[in-house]
Amino acid sequence: MAEYLVATVSDRTKAETVYEALQELGLESTEVSIFGAGYKTAADCETFDPAAVTQRQLKRLMVVILPLGFIGGVIFYQTFSMNFLPILGHLGNSAIGGLLGAGAGAMGGFFVGGD
Repeated sequence: MAEYLVATVSDRTKAETVYEALQELGLESTEVSIFGAGYKTAADCETFDPAAVTQRQLKRLMVVILPLGFIGGVIFYQTFSMNFLPILGHLGNSAIGGLLGAGAGAMGGFFVGGD
């Protein structure tokens, strides 16, 4: 998770003083931004883009939900011994149950994490 320091100052000279002080503390110029007249606008900053934040959250959620959904699908098959395709046998039907569970997890992750 990223950490942000947001400071609101009354004029341009104070903003530049804070900017220089942060650089003296060891922050690089790529890590510090000034927003306002003559500087960056909120549209220039990707960090605060709600769509980008949502996509990052969705990817993180999918990394957790897909394997858990697969395991849940296999456990569901093992519990109820449902034969989706009898020709595939026990192992094939377990895999199908796992894939269906992963699909259900993906849908849940998308609808919950996708906003």
